[in-house]
Amino acid sequence: MPFVQKTFQAHSLVRIIPFLSENLNVEAAAARRLIDKKRVFCDGVVVAGKGASVKGEITVTLFEEQTARLTPLIAHRDFAIYEKPSGLLVHPQRISTEHTLLDDIKSRYGSEANIVHRIDRETSGLVLAATHKKSERFFKIAFDEKRIEKSYLAYVKGHVDKAYRIDAPILKFRDVSSRFFPISEEGRESLTLVEPLRYFPEQEITLVKAVPVTGRTHQIRIHLWHIGHPIVGEPLYGNPVPFREAYLENRLSDDERLAQAGAMRLMLHAQWLRFSYDGVYSIGSKIGFDHPETLWDAMKSVR
Repeated sequence: MPFVQKTFQAHSLVRIIPFLSENLNVEAAAARRLIDKKRVFCDGVVVAGKGASVKGEITVTLFEEQTARLTPLIAHRDFAIYEKPSGLLVHPQRISTEHTLLDDIKSRYGSEANIVHRIDRETSGLVLAATHKKSERFFKIAFDEKRIEKSYLAYVKGHVDKAYRIDAPILKFRDVSSRFFPISEEGRESLTLVEPLRYFPEQEITLVKAVPVTGRTHQIRIHLWHIGHPIVGEPLYGNPVPFREAYLENRLSDDERLAQAGAMRLMLHAQWLRFSYDGVYSIGSKIGFDHPETLWDAMKSVR
């Protein structure tokens, strides 16, 4: 498990930051981050103040990576690029999460390594990670300033016979099991460019290239659904509320998912990254445009 709990005894009144630094062998900044994340407890009560003095049983929840399972496609001294399989979380969502991509990254590059952007659990494809804090800051700023280009492949329902410029504001992400429409003039500016690549008439699906110019949560999924071409395997947008709730609560059977959504996973793949860092890097996934049947076989694997 990536999260573990460690317990220490403070037999007399001590300052929490020096106590954590000494017992965990970490710098004061790392100890302060643990308190900010509410992962430090004294006799079962969250330690809220970084200047607090405590006495008693001190319990700390820590992230400890597992042994690396994945090998990066690109390994630079300052960054790495991984091809994440569908079904693997990027970050742990709760203490019970057993394995994430972050495990692989920290196991290989150390505690300062971190992922600089996210893709959904069911989305496969390229993920960029920084190997230390300095490059992490560089890449996060580069993403904010849109200096990193990325594109996706998706199989969508229906015949997409033209390119789309989907300029539709998206409301801030909320509980997708509730009855709400995420496209609204009150939402944040959101732009996705969509280009059809190949139509498969027997399945009535189209392989498209999608470029998210902005980076909203579930942007590609929402925008493709908005134009009437939801991604094959989409479990949330455009589906009945009971179906969405069953998916979110892990009550959805394989047959129900397949019958309603068309695939056992979201058919979305992070295909390409391009950025400038000590030269220009243009990286494509090992799964390419040239053989869509092979892409389909690779993408329709288990969630």
